Amino acid sequence: MNEWYRKHRPLHQSRLIVTGVDESVRTMTDLLSWHGGPNHAVLRVMSTCADLRTVHLGNSLLAMRGGDLHPLMATDDLSVEFFPTITEGLIKQNEAPFAWIHVGHGDFDGETSFLSDGPEGDGAYLETQSIAVALESMKGVCSLICLPVCHSHFSKLIFDACKNTLIVSGSARDFVTEIESQCNEACLPYSLLKAQVKSKILDHKRHA
Repeated sequence: MNEWYRKHRPLHQSRLIVTGVDESVRTMTDLLSWHGGPNHAVLRVMSTCADLRTVHLGNSLLAMRGGDLHPLMATDDLSVEFFPTITEGLIKQNEAPFAWIHVGHGDFDGETSFLSDGPEGDGAYLETQSIAVALESMKGVCSLICLPVCHSHFSKLIFDACKNTLIVSGSARDFVTEIESQCNEACLPYSLLKAQVKSKILDHKRHA
């Protein structure tokens, strides 16, 4: 655990990005009025992201004992950013986000999984594998990916294999009509979130 935290320092990732939203959504205020009412499912995942940073802080404090800088040194506050497309919000970046929530759409043709590169299914669908390649080339660790979309299970498997992802949530093997149930799966109680972080880090693949 300590070796992983000394090497990766996940608190240095400070962007929480939400993709697949309508172009009118650019701020938290916009999110609260999206489609005429607050999208509580997305807000709950954001709250879990805050809890996850607290888990990382506690683990980092233990890992940095012995003279290293305090984990919060040179670490920015978490910022929330909204983008209609994955291309703009994720792929064009050089650094992995702290967390990524995609509320667009997903698809699977029996061999290849896809995620929508636009709100409400507008725009092209990107192969999940191409997104994973871009993410894996970025600096830092993406601590949480939440995919409340159709066929999310197949995209989850691909992101799980990335060397710089920690927790990936997405269980749908078929079509879904609403995002709440899958968002709820990502909203773990603090104790379970802490246990899952430990389990993922101790997985030998996470030491790459």
